[in-house]
Amino acid sequence: LANDCKPVRLKRLIDRTRRVPATPLLVTCADARRFPSLKCASTGGKMCFDRIFCDVPCSGDGALRKHPEKWRNWSPHIGRQLHALQL
Repeated sequence: LANDCKPVRLKRLIDRTRRVPATPLLVTCADARRFPSLKCASTGGKMCFDRIFCDVPCSGDGALRKHPEKWRNWSPHIGRQLHALQL
């Protein structure tokens, strides 16, 4: 399963997931905080996943290395604002 909440990013997501040999692949466009319950078509049971990868909203701290001018506006509070969403 590959999911992104923004339709404009789905093509890029599909291209990237094709590099990883995993079949079958189901691509969805949903807010993962309210992701719909999925059932297996053949058994009717809940779908289970052997791997889950998350690309959660970023605090932008890593960009400080590439853009040192951002240090002027940086504070620990900025990173903490997204903590609950990242979990």
